[in-house]
Amino acid sequence: MNRKGVTLFETMVVLSVCLVLSIPVILPKDDNNQDWQNVKQEFAQKYIKEQQKVVLGKELDFNIYGYKNTIIIGSEKIKLPRG
Repeated sequence: MNRKGVTLFETMVVLSVCLVLSIPVILPKDDNNQDWQNVKQEFAQKYIKEQQKVVLGKELDFNIYGYKNTIIIGSEKIKLPRG
């Protein structure tokens, strides 16, 4: 059987192999090894820091709010871990 070119099946096999081999490259790496206990401690430290600014008269007040995966306390930011 003489033929030129590749079949659809051969192309799909090659693409599947390439996809499987590229999964570690495509998936984001979780560099944030911080757990929730560390977030709690960091929150307490930054909260106290912002309170001290108010007491010392450097600021009148501060807000605490969340945005996406971040908690913002006054001018300080805390990145939350996944999960």
